[in-house]
Amino acid sequence: MKPDFSLNPRLSTRQATADDVDAIGAFLSEMLRDFGLDLDHYGVDSDLLTFADSYEHGYFGLIEEDGRIKGTFALFPMADSVAEVRKMYLHQDLRGHGIGKQLLNYIEEVARKTGVKRLELETATSMDSARALYEKSGFREIAKTHDRIRCQHRYFKSLE
Repeated sequence: MKPDFSLNPRLSTRQATADDVDAIGAFLSEMLRDFGLDLDHYGVDSDLLTFADSYEHGYFGLIEEDGRIKGTFALFPMADSVAEVRKMYLHQDLRGHGIGKQLLNYIEEVARKTGVKRLELETATSMDSARALYEKSGFREIAKTHDRIRCQHRYFKSLE
């Protein structure tokens, strides 16, 4: 998955590496604070502790401005033809400009091209705009399969 969608000219996209994990953690902590949440290294954010292994067959992308992380997004393979959208966060300066929708459409396009037939994701109650975006994009809420404190909502979308 190579980001090839066009964003605002001042922004660039690239694949994250293990060298970015500390900066990603700092960025995610900042974004989560906007919603009254904390980073959970031993729960929903445990993929950051094993970054290289977690995303070996998936993709973790960064949106940057002048070398600073302004957004993150990931596609994590879960099972045969099922993948999870993870870590889709945008800095507050980028919210409300359609970038989230553009990013979600791009992730869906890449998922389809790689044979994914079902996307899943989790999100928090406090992330009203994100939940509205997912629902408007055709994701349907389903029962959670595990008890993650930060993520109260689980969604899926069939790509068939």
